[in-house]
Amino acid sequence: EGREEEKDREGRLKKLRLKRAEEARKITITMDTSLPEPKKIKLRQCTETRGVRVVVYGWVHRLRTQGKGLMFITLRDGTEFLQCVLAGEMCQTYEAVMLSTESSVAIYGVISPVPEGKTAPGGHELAADYWELVGAAPSGGADSVLNAESNPDVQ
Repeated sequence: EGREEEKDREGRLKKLRLKRAEEARKITITMDTSLPEPKKIKLRQCTETRGVRVVVYGWVHRLRTQGKGLMFITLRDGTEFLQCVLAGEMCQTYEAVMLSTESSVAIYGVISPVPEGKTAPGGHELAADYWELVGAAPSGGADSVLNAESNPDVQ
């Protein structure tokens, strides 16, 4: 019986997500061209580029949403991890609602030390002013590409 309830809950969550996704198709974001040109960096360069507008590319390692207007993405690029904070309409677009781990993204914004009492990889976070999906990953992340014959250690 517990399994049925779990399936029921998953079904309701999926319907809710699809409803949000349909509403989200109406929301588009544009880059603010009045902002300074971003400097393209690797995540290992975050400390020396604090306070400067940057663009970082990487894979969504972790994803956490808080309500409709706040999203935390832990980004990874092979050199380091970085917490990125998306707020407002940036996390209400179709791409944001459907975003899954292992998707590749470009995130623009300014890096600053994390607020007192908070923690994040490297001790800093990027406050995003714009982002774009570079490539979507299959929903379910890396687990969905593995099957019984796969050797996850090789992946």
